[in-house]
Amino acid sequence: MEDNNKNFGEYQAFLRLLERKLAGKGFEIKRDILISPYQVDLIALKTSLEVSKFGKMTRTITVTSLENVDIGTIQSVSMASTKYALDNRGSLLPRGLGGGLLSILVIVSDDFDIDIKLWMEKTLAEKHWAAFVFPVLE
Repeated sequence: MEDNNKNFGEYQAFLRLLERKLAGKGFEIKRDILISPYQVDLIALKTSLEVSKFGKMTRTITVTSLENVDIGTIQSVSMASTKYALDNRGSLLPRGLGGGLLSILVIVSDDFDIDIKLWMEKTLAEKHWAAFVFPVLE
């Protein structure tokens, strides 16, 4: 139990530091958001006009902690967070025609077995039109 409290305290410190750094870079921060059926701990959103992208680029970073993680859970959380990012883009411009999206999902857990790590190394994220998805295990 003491170990779990230590991990929880470290995770909360990580979230506070991440929130402060991302807010300092102009991200809008949302905490404790329901992305059905998952409750995520932090979502950071930033949309900016970028000449190099020929339009507006929205970056979404979703952070959550999970226990008992398996490949199906990673896929499910990734799909849910990507849908949230697509539904909450900060641009009315269509994707690919002036609007783009980068969605980064960070899953924090003590429960990543070797099969999950190997699967992450060899698996490419699902492709989307003018949207990029990068799941990260921490």
